[in-house]
Amino acid sequence: MYNTYLTRYNTVSNINSPLSLNLSSDIIGNQIIMEADVEVTGNITHSNNKVVFILTSLQDEDYFCSVISYDYSTFNLSSIGDSDTFQMSVDINPNWDINQIKFVGLVQSFNNNHILQAGSINVPLNNLLVMDTDISGIDDQNGGDGDGVPNPGENILLSLNLSNESLELISSSSQITVTTSTPGINILEPIQYYNQEIISGESGIVNIPISISEDIALGVANFDISLNSSYTDNYMNELIFEKSFQKTIDVSLYQSGFPYVISSQVITTPAIVDIDFDNNKEIIFGDYLGLLHVIDQFGNAKEGFPYDMNDQIWGSPAVADIDNDGDIEIIATSKNKRLCIINSDGTVQYQYNTGQTLLGTPVLGDIDGDPELEIVFGGYDSSRKLYAVNPDGSDVNGFPIVIDERMRAGVALADFNSNGKDDIVFGTDDEHIYLVLDDGTISTGFPFLGDSDFRSEPAIFEYNNEKMILIGSKDGTLYSINSYGELIFSIETSDDIMASPSILSAQGYTPMIFFGNNDGEVHALYPDGTYVDGWPIFFPESIISSPVFSDLDSDFSPEIIFFTGGGNLHIINLDGTSYPSAPMTYTFPYSSSPAIHDLDADGDLEVLGGTADGLNVLDIKENGNNAGYWNTFKANLHRNSYYSNQLMGDINIDSNIDILDVVEMVAYILNTNQSIDFNYADMNYDGYVDISDIIIILNHILLD
Repeated sequence: MYNTYLTRYNTVSNINSPLSLNLSSDIIGNQIIMEADVEVTGNITHSNNKVVFILTSLQDEDYFCSVISYDYSTFNLSSIGDSDTFQMSVDINPNWDINQIKFVGLVQSFNNNHILQAGSINVPLNNLLVMDTDISGIDDQNGGDGDGVPNPGENILLSLNLSNESLELISSSSQITVTTSTPGINILEPIQYYNQEIISGESGIVNIPISISEDIALGVANFDISLNSSYTDNYMNELIFEKSFQKTIDVSLYQSGFPYVISSQVITTPAIVDIDFDNNKEIIFGDYLGLLHVIDQFGNAKEGFPYDMNDQIWGSPAVADIDNDGDIEIIATSKNKRLCIINSDGTVQYQYNTGQTLLGTPVLGDIDGDPELEIVFGGYDSSRKLYAVNPDGSDVNGFPIVIDERMRAGVALADFNSNGKDDIVFGTDDEHIYLVLDDGTISTGFPFLGDSDFRSEPAIFEYNNEKMILIGSKDGTLYSINSYGELIFSIETSDDIMASPSILSAQGYTPMIFFGNNDGEVHALYPDGTYVDGWPIFFPESIISSPVFSDLDSDFSPEIIFFTGGGNLHIINLDGTSYPSAPMTYTFPYSSSPAIHDLDADGDLEVLGGTADGLNVLDIKENGNNAGYWNTFKANLHRNSYYSNQLMGDINIDSNIDILDVVEMVAYILNTNQSIDFNYADMNYDGYVDISDIIIILNHILLD
């Protein structure tokens, strides 16, 4: 319609017209008032004339603008000198962009559509009160955990910001009414008043007390907000501005500052450790852009990071003081064919160029019997070597060795020949499982031939002083083989096993082996290969992560935590029932294995995991315990995938956790005893042994 009038409007420009037309407009309350002052200045030769009132709104550059209101009144002037004022009013539609409206006035013959005169003006906004409201924040200091994130079971204050966006007018007072249709949301005082003036360009805050049910479904909660503001306009009219708003909040278990969105996939499991000894833990992970991130518990990047590794990072970072210099190092690999040893300030300690693609997670262990930790990893293409590298970048004696088989995943480490040095276990794309001894020789009985490629990391499970190697194949078989390369048992499943198995041990339970497959099956086995009662459990999506374990609610019964392919975090109990609020769905798919840690030292545990768009952290709102559990990918930050049924904290290996173990740990910290087993002293899996580990053991002794 407007294009038609635009053409006709242009035809009357710069030509003689029998009419003089002056337009004016104003706003009174919720109405736009339009006036056309018309005087006859010449002979009118057209009949059935009307005064047309059009409101237009700028739309875009292509369409120019659109008609939002059209009306007309009869034009009854005919003789030269006749004049009159024609008026029309229109209610303001709340969906209009009031700043983009023009008044177009026409005098037009309705017989032949001839336009006798036309004009246009902007609608002035000086007498318009424009109020807006938005949710400015969540106050949960008194009724919640104080992180500003609305969680199930909390009483919060929903902070509404009332803003005056007028040019001149002042809001003298406001009434706010808030309702909701979301189950589990109880608005305790739905009507609130703001009895102060809000001048143009200023705002005020109204707090709405809300109770959130403990069993509310996680997700969006909807609110309908009605705002009535009293004001006096420029003509001394006492008026009320009325408008309704629809607003939402996300009821979630997200840690404050998360999800951490970087628009890049993260398939690495984050490492959580106080890397700079400032008593605050950092989160370390790599992404598909090749950036190694170190961020704090609020999602802020640490100075010196991210570090650019120049190609995709597939392997999870390993973290430890590998050279005993008192500083923590980060060890990472990427597809740019380099192993990087990175200091806590983001500087590079060493780069080791292999000349072949590196996909697996680097693993830390003692290969040569010296006080330092060595780094073990394999190559995927080219010469397909197995590497063992010292902290200074030199090769361990006897390494690298040529395997000539693709190694897609990382290795596992444990001492198989009882010489005090770690030996190396890994699978290949040539359907082999290898045990390579610390001197670089292949152990007798290996390689073991499986039924398909091995694309996931092995786990080493020591039970009753016997070590077994556990690894799943791409054809869906879990193998358990002994240190001689002999099959202990195998479990055939319905689909590919693409994530490594994990070991669950808890007081009062026989240790159990957990793993999942691409058909949505989660299996639980005892060390002899028999199934735990009630398992496997079936899910509608593929199991994309290794399971991890922690006691999330301090009930002395561990939970099993894992991700599935549709963006779901599952938390289940040993009897197969789901933890409250689980499964928890994220907008994007998860792409790593989870890590469980008390990130912010508040007594409850967080679940961390990589996603298709970054890193997600969920805060479990109950006091929990992760000490002694396989609570991260590959068991610990050394990523050695090794578990023994020796009790965590049993430093002197006497089958008891008592004050004697504390004495051993104190001696280690004071450098008077360096012979303890690090794997069983690092109670919180933060990469080093210190006073925090002693506190965990003391708490265990006091509670036992």
